Amino acid sequence: PDGGRMYPTHVERGPDHIAFKVKRCPLKDAWVEAGVGEEKLATLCRIAGAFDRGLFEATGVRFANVTWTPGHGSGCCHIALTNRDA
Repeated sequence: PDGGRMYPTHVERGPDHIAFKVKRCPLKDAWVEAGVGEEKLATLCRIAGAFDRGLFEATGVRFANVTWTPGHGSGCCHIALTNRDA
């Protein structure tokens, strides 16, 4: 179990990057619970990912993500943060 954390993740660290595989997301869970279909769910996840990109890049960090799509499995998005100078 993930100890009830809001965003349980698998984290991989490197000298100038950190990558997260998000296993569960409260936004995605809420949309699934509301009965949102897979195509619309993928679009909502993409929009949320664009918001995250703006948030992180404003701090001077390079942000890359792969948001959830049908066939992606039960998890959520994958996020990589890199030092902009790297």
